[in-house]
Amino acid sequence: VTPVFPTGQEESFQSRLWGRNPLLQCNYAEGLAQQAAFGVAVLEARGELTPEVQERVMREWIIEVTAHEVGHTLGLRHNFRASTILKVDELNDLQKTDTIGQTGSVMDYNPIFIASKGERQGHFLTPTLGPYDYWAIEYAYKPIQGDEKAELSKIASRAADPMVAYSTDEDALGTYSPLAIDPLVNQFDQSSDPLAFFRQRIGIVNELWDSMETKLTKPGEGYQVLRRAVGRGLNEYNRALLTSSKYIGGIYHVRDHAGDPHGRPPYTAVPAAKQREALEFLRTYAFSEKSFQLPPGVLNKLAIERQPGLDFIAYFTVQRIDFPWHDAVLNLQRNVLNRLYHPVLLARVQDNELRFARNEKSFTMADLFKGLDGAIWSELDTGAGKISSLRRNLQREHLKQLIRLVLRPAPASPPPPPSGFVIPTLPTPRPPEDATTLARASLVSIQAKIRQALSAGKVADPTTKAHLEETQARISTTLQAQLQKPLE
Repeated sequence: VTPVFPTGQEESFQSRLWGRNPLLQCNYAEGLAQQAAFGVAVLEARGELTPEVQERVMREWIIEVTAHEVGHTLGLRHNFRASTILKVDELNDLQKTDTIGQTGSVMDYNPIFIASKGERQGHFLTPTLGPYDYWAIEYAYKPIQGDEKAELSKIASRAADPMVAYSTDEDALGTYSPLAIDPLVNQFDQSSDPLAFFRQRIGIVNELWDSMETKLTKPGEGYQVLRRAVGRGLNEYNRALLTSSKYIGGIYHVRDHAGDPHGRPPYTAVPAAKQREALEFLRTYAFSEKSFQLPPGVLNKLAIERQPGLDFIAYFTVQRIDFPWHDAVLNLQRNVLNRLYHPVLLARVQDNELRFARNEKSFTMADLFKGLDGAIWSELDTGAGKISSLRRNLQREHLKQLIRLVLRPAPASPPPPPSGFVIPTLPTPRPPEDATTLARASLVSIQAKIRQALSAGKVADPTTKAHLEETQARISTTLQAQLQKPLE
């Protein structure tokens, strides 16, 4: 339930704190509107957006947002773990979702659910309150005769029941912060296996992109609908990639008390097999040569909006009115690399190695570095004579991350927090020494492979050749600079 401020703070000051702190605001309606726009685009491209379906989407959207905000008025906080109560293949099971909903709570940021093409469509949004909602209301409002503390403790002892799973804003930390440790605590994910959900979601995005040119454009109308569809698809990609990155170095975190029925320890490292699955997810969807492929000619049709009131102002605030595809793709990839190579996450990967049982194979920092090196520089292993421009961008960004780890620059001072911001801004620590060691080993390995590729004379493309030569020179400079740095 909503926390109570210290009585020493006047009410007007409390209101200012809530209003100015983005971590204390609810932006569900805006986010769910974006989700609905994505879902409607997919349904329209499939030819399934009948008037009845449009009305159904709108009705379920209004009910969901209203229930969420009314929950806040009753004192309920966000619950970003609630979406884990069902498996992916149960989300279409109307018999189940009609009874308990698609999610454990309307207080989650629940995405619009779109079935894969050819599958039966269930509810677009949960049709009812979830088990957590009833549990929280019981705790807060149940009339109790007699020993109130004992009765409340009895209600709260159900915390380990997966149907009432709970984690809130300070657990999610905006979902993608490297300080957020639990891969099951997210906004706009769904099911007990977010990797499976987002694997399905990316398939739907690619389906939309493949069909949108012929299915969404209409005679006599502009092409802006294609630009919107691409942008909405990129949003889904970004959410999928960053959520999957949370499994690496991830820790499941719960609030069970000692003695609770089926109680669990506060922290449990994500199993190594699941971390490897997440790394393979990223290798496939973020760092593969086949990632981010648009149908030929589509880039020429991604027109910017020029109608007043429909993002017209963007025409004056963007540097390019054509779609900057290279920048858009690199931003997604950079977001993932920034998170994976963040010092806090790397330190957690290192500590997690000690959390596994002795007979259990752990996921190590070396596994992470090796997996990323192999995915991002795969052309050096396959002997490809040409590296695409998208791949060159990715490789340069990866190189920057490795160089930063090797040179270990002093952490920059954090920017001052916004006025009224109550969450402290913490400085970024230095990375673990093992991360520097492994980054150096990666640079040495990449340099050796580049030297071999260039000496073999198989790199015929001039831009690829220049890219590899520059990379080789930057690695040499970095390794030399590391030798000259004083001890910290």
